[in-house]
Amino acid sequence: MPTSPRRIVQLDVLRAVAIFLVIGRHLPPWQENFPGWLQPAGNQWVKFGWIGVDLFFVLSGFLISGLLFGEYLRFGRIRIGRFLVRRGFKIYPPFYLLIAAIIYIQWSNTNYELMRPPAILSEVFFVQNYHVGLISHTWTLAVEEHFYLLLPLVLAWMIRRDGGKGRPFARLPVGCVVLMFAALGARIVTASVMEISDRRDVVPTHLRFDSLLFGVLISYYFHFFPEQTLRFSRRLRWALIAGGLALVVPECIPDSWTFFICTFGFSLLFVGLGMILLGVLPLSVPASGWKSIPWRVLAFVGAHSYSIYLWHLPLKIWGPLYAQRWLGVKSSPASDLVIYLGGSIVVGIILSLVVEKPVLFIRDWLFPSRSAAVELVGGGEGAAGTVPAEHSDDRPAAAGKSLSGT
Repeated sequence: MPTSPRRIVQLDVLRAVAIFLVIGRHLPPWQENFPGWLQPAGNQWVKFGWIGVDLFFVLSGFLISGLLFGEYLRFGRIRIGRFLVRRGFKIYPPFYLLIAAIIYIQWSNTNYELMRPPAILSEVFFVQNYHVGLISHTWTLAVEEHFYLLLPLVLAWMIRRDGGKGRPFARLPVGCVVLMFAALGARIVTASVMEISDRRDVVPTHLRFDSLLFGVLISYYFHFFPEQTLRFSRRLRWALIAGGLALVVPECIPDSWTFFICTFGFSLLFVGLGMILLGVLPLSVPASGWKSIPWRVLAFVGAHSYSIYLWHLPLKIWGPLYAQRWLGVKSSPASDLVIYLGGSIVVGIILSLVVEKPVLFIRDWLFPSRSAAVELVGGGEGAAGTVPAEHSDDRPAAAGKSLSGT
């Protein structure tokens, strides 16, 4: 039966930061009748909220590769089918519920032209970042789904190619760096040929997978050289966080997609976010008392960030309509904002508890995780201690010692 050990608070807090950034990106237009002091903050939130997606990418690369690394450390091999089944339980039920709801909403409002079969199929088969789907924000799920399919195949091939020598991933860092430069080169070529556009320069998997790969690179060192990696992170944690922020800030300045953002900017961004991830991992987090409350609240939101992400844009688009139909709430800039912000969090958490969590419980009962546990040695109250693998696929897994031979 599945167990319920504690999660790594720092990672859930980063998830919460990512989802709040994304929600800000899609804020309704700030109207003149809003308080003057609030408008500049809201405008900036809209301006740089898109970087939350890249933070999710780096975290996904780190966490998902960690599951596979943990399984290898424990069993010496990777069972691809089991990994994909477990991922399917995590991703598909909440996602297909969203797609079904969108189809129903469009059908009930007689928007038949917005539910064309090609758009539906692109969502169902996760190619909506190459062919327009039903709603704009699910392109990120396509990028991650392609990553989930390819990464275990590559790692399993590396294990088989190693022939039992115990060094299957020795060349992984070099491979990651080469592929990251290849993605950068592809972005430069794409952005140089034609005018910058979202569909061509921002959302395709082959132009964005390097953010996930950087998470894989961090995860490799975290799992196979944990003491050295955590010692490095502890000693330089504030320098890593400050340096990461310095790399992130330039991407927050432009008002629109530019050649720099769509090429070198994406690369600088994932490096900066990865540095922040490394710096945050060893930070001390209060485990109890009033000082722990903000951390616990953020971690709670972060733990439900997948469902919040799925439903935040539908709440913006259709929330005011149904609030007026069902509750008699008249649409206004202020009410639309409250419905969007509050509804995104509340509805996302409710659906996570009602849909996502029960499905994960069944998954962990039928297909327990094979990953080892991770120990954040000396990482502070909120980080220290072993986190068993049976809880979730959404935190790292590693052996408690360095495998210097890998």
